[in-house]
Amino acid sequence: LRHHTNNTSDVDGNASDNNSGRSNSLLGLLATDLGCASIAGIMTVLFTNPFWVVNTRLKLQGVPGHSSREIKKLKRPMYRGTLHCLSCIWNEEGLPALWAGTTSSLLLVTNPALQFMVYEALKRSDVFHIWATSFFSLFLSSSKVSSSPTSSSTTLSLQHFFNGAMAKLVATVLTYPLQVIQTRRRAGFVRMSITKQITSITRGSGIRGLYRGLESKITQTCLTAALMFFIYEHLATAVFAIAGVSKQ
Repeated sequence: LRHHTNNTSDVDGNASDNNSGRSNSLLGLLATDLGCASIAGIMTVLFTNPFWVVNTRLKLQGVPGHSSREIKKLKRPMYRGTLHCLSCIWNEEGLPALWAGTTSSLLLVTNPALQFMVYEALKRSDVFHIWATSFFSLFLSSSKVSSSPTSSSTTLSLQHFFNGAMAKLVATVLTYPLQVIQTRRRAGFVRMSITKQITSITRGSGIRGLYRGLESKITQTCLTAALMFFIYEHLATAVFAIAGVSKQ
């Protein structure tokens, strides 16, 4: 009896160690995904921010309404194109103006970082299969659920599409207020700290002001991300197959 008790304790201890090891491994993978995506995002922001500033200025040029009145107060020239806009900002506002909104952009590195972290986590989980089985069971009889896309050759494609859309949805909802702030700063007529800008928006429009345009943004970004990961995964599989390397 004592021997049996000791064996049972050993089994329980080994199971506990295995569970602990899996948890630590999962946390390590999530940390690695988040860290790599953050570093890549930071480098991208620092190199491309001037072009985003130019892009925002050109988009707002001649737009009727509040933005147009603010720009007129700044007495800016009419930009004739990308190079002319770059030159005008550099000569009249100084080099730092080309990196306007960099702080909010660096904070927004959390968007793609969260997106890739959530995507990789979804790939390692059964969330898609649980959702797909529940979804198709609403429209198919129990005898037909087994032949639904959850068990057919289209499963992997649907999973990539679903995971990409869900990952971007989570990242966008969590970081959208920063995107609103970033756009206003890149336009060039905001001269206050991020915290003061948030306070100003919430006082004037409430919390909804920080999420203005979220519906269209979610539609655009989620569809883009879903298609991107769908195409990426299939291309990666094809490249690995051609190279004769097993895809991990």
